[in-house]
Amino acid sequence: MKIDVLLGIISSAGLFHAAYMVLFLLSDKKTDRKANLLLSILLMAYIIRISKSAVFALFGFTPYYYPLLGLMAMSITGPTLLFYLKRLFRSWPDFRWHQTLHLLPLFLISLNFWEFPFNLMRISYLLIIIQTFLYFCYCLWLIQKKHPNKKLRQWLNILVGSGFGILLVYFIQFIGISDTGYVYTTLIAALILWSVSYLVTSLFENLKKIHHYHLNNKEEVNSEEILLRKRLRSILTDPEFFRDAEVNLTVLSKKLQTPPARLSYLIQMEYGKSFPEVINYQRISFAKDQLLASKREKPKIESIAYDSGFQSPSTFYAYFKKTYQMTPTQYKKKYS
Repeated sequence: MKIDVLLGIISSAGLFHAAYMVLFLLSDKKTDRKANLLLSILLMAYIIRISKSAVFALFGFTPYYYPLLGLMAMSITGPTLLFYLKRLFRSWPDFRWHQTLHLLPLFLISLNFWEFPFNLMRISYLLIIIQTFLYFCYCLWLIQKKHPNKKLRQWLNILVGSGFGILLVYFIQFIGISDTGYVYTTLIAALILWSVSYLVTSLFENLKKIHHYHLNNKEEVNSEEILLRKRLRSILTDPEFFRDAEVNLTVLSKKLQTPPARLSYLIQMEYGKSFPEVINYQRISFAKDQLLASKREKPKIESIAYDSGFQSPSTFYAYFKKTYQMTPTQYKKKYS
């Protein structure tokens, strides 16, 4: 038996295992169906693209439409991975029409499927590789930004890392290698995919927990996190805290005995703002009340600025004008 055929058979075995996992995920009704669906689509996209190479390794040719199918599959791997991450982070719970823009390359190829100019195939292939690479980089950044728990972070790093590995295979095949090299790189891609699908199998119980859903598809509530968020809101709105000019995320971290990165993520989820933005908003609101409560026609703005927690009047003026589109004096005159 030729080594090319043997490697092609091994690659096919990996693809069949991944296909089995797709059916397994789609049939599971005890966890988040949307997360399962997105993960299944991601695996199917890899299967379609890698199977093109496996068919070539086994038979020495592919049907004329198969390269286009592979290109379409490549075009959705980046967006699908992003959708999956956002689903797990609960920042993108439902699909909306404007998100179809992420799938624009897929639509363009589909519309011209039977009349696609094959002289554009190579440049299209390169553009899709670049697009997917940018999506994967953004996904890595998103994982770092969201600071998920250890199990979720490990799983997502494995998923993105395997995506980079398969993408590297695509690129190596794009720049041109021998037929034997093509078969070997296909085997590498298939083994990476096989490893991911095997991990889904072996870690499925953990994957259920990662998806954070009960049997009725409602998000599990972490009582410890609810308590932390409650304490966080209480401290951030406490005048004794935000009026201290020396407060920062490290001070808050020591106060709540929680890592700064975790607090930064919770604040972003709770308020949609960074820690400095939340603190300065509280200070400005406090200063506004002080301004209106003052019986003086021309209150001492500098005193109010320092009393509210700002380190300088100029910073106070800048934030006040940014928030209320007028100076403190103008605000006092208008609303007193």
